[in-house]
Amino acid sequence: MTAIGLDNGNICFWDVNNWVCKKTIREHKKGVSDIKRDAKGVLLVSVAGREMIFWNIANLSALYHYKFDFGTYLLMKISAMCC
Repeated sequence: MTAIGLDNGNICFWDVNNWVCKKTIREHKKGVSDIKRDAKGVLLVSVAGREMIFWNIANLSALYHYKFDFGTYLLMKISAMCC
């Protein structure tokens, strides 16, 4: 399964064997610009605008919401470092 962030703020979890979206979640109000999974497959980090959300992959629940006062470029750098 892989996660894809969409322009409407949704994150879709795809079954890559059948190319079917198995689950869609929405927490972001803006389009998702970056999405990363940690090496162990436990956490997912999504970025939209100035918001970053850490997700629990096991139950697809949002663990932490962060809103920053600086731009998306820095958020993408942070998410790349952590995952």
